[in-house]
Amino acid sequence: MSVSLLESDNQEYLIYIYGDLEECLAALRKTKNLFLESLDKPIVVIDCSFEGEMFEKKEVYNLSSPFFTRNLVAFSKIHALLSVYPIDRTVLVYGDANLQQNYLRWCSDNNSVPAFGKCLYRPTTLLQRSLESHILNPTKPNLSFKSKHFICLNGVSKHHRIKMVNLLYEKDWQLKGHISWLRRGSKPNEIPYVQWTPNPNEFPSVQVDHPFNQKILKLDFDGEEIANDNNQLLCPPQYTDSCFDIVNETTVSDTSLFITDKTWKPILQKIPFIIHGSKNSHKHLKEYFGIKPYTDLFDYRFDTLDYIWRFNSIKDDNLERLLNMDIHELNEIVNSDKMQDLLEYNKKQLLTHFIDKPITNSRLLGLSESGIGKSLLDDSLMKSLILLGY
Repeated sequence: MSVSLLESDNQEYLIYIYGDLEECLAALRKTKNLFLESLDKPIVVIDCSFEGEMFEKKEVYNLSSPFFTRNLVAFSKIHALLSVYPIDRTVLVYGDANLQQNYLRWCSDNNSVPAFGKCLYRPTTLLQRSLESHILNPTKPNLSFKSKHFICLNGVSKHHRIKMVNLLYEKDWQLKGHISWLRRGSKPNEIPYVQWTPNPNEFPSVQVDHPFNQKILKLDFDGEEIANDNNQLLCPPQYTDSCFDIVNETTVSDTSLFITDKTWKPILQKIPFIIHGSKNSHKHLKEYFGIKPYTDLFDYRFDTLDYIWRFNSIKDDNLERLLNMDIHELNEIVNSDKMQDLLEYNKKQLLTHFIDKPITNSRLLGLSESGIGKSLLDDSLMKSLILLGY
């Protein structure tokens, strides 16, 4: 991660790019003289766009867990440090599509005056990483006949993922799919764990004593191999043998909307997918990215529901039907010309979504004439800041 001081068109941008908020806080403290004591105040940008689930509602998640507590404490200190800085010179960049309202709600809940003048949703951080991996590691063509109904990949243990995999085992649906459960980040002999403890009203059926019981399920790499070699973006060979992907996303929040490489993977691989994730995820994919839904397979009424009902609708309106369908019938739907055209369209849509369009913004044109103009113009974060008026 890094701290960058960029200058162009008589404007300085001090950009902190960090995935770990404690590291960001440490860097901010060491360099605060660069902006607090400067006569010409630079734009201070906190770019944590690798993350997207910090501003969760307290009634949904138990924020006493170390994972959330550490981030929230660090963010509170970052917020306090920047509160003495002009609010028209600060930008918060995050991977949450609902960042603006969630940040303002956080300020209200914490009786805090906003310290960030602008909030910038930046999904390109994780998407760019997925695109680069896809280019460097082209996947194999999908099999013409897929022997399994689904694939469901799980690296880090989380309660909503346990809930989904428990369901698959309860119904004996694990026999109809490829499932990974890597317990990434845990020690080999460690008792099965999750990163955070949810409100029991949201997850009433999560069990530890269960036929699944969080035993390691490996398809290609185990948790340690993925952590060491950073190959989590690769598709296991079983991916090409699956009719659709049950995407167990990072969060199942009703407030934050965070989409990660877990969703980009099936789009790039051209496999239909259903997201067990944030509320309105599929709606957001359609409206923001132009990704069309696979209505010949999935009933998307779940997407707009709160979590308890969302999970039940994924199960009752989709998995019950699809996982009890004859595998030949399911292959016919997936292999149809209509579905294949749609899969190809969505892949191209994702690949071209962030291709630069001609922009007539005069300040942007001014940047292109400066000494470092090209590098700034090639930086999607800088473009977004400039178009915000910074």
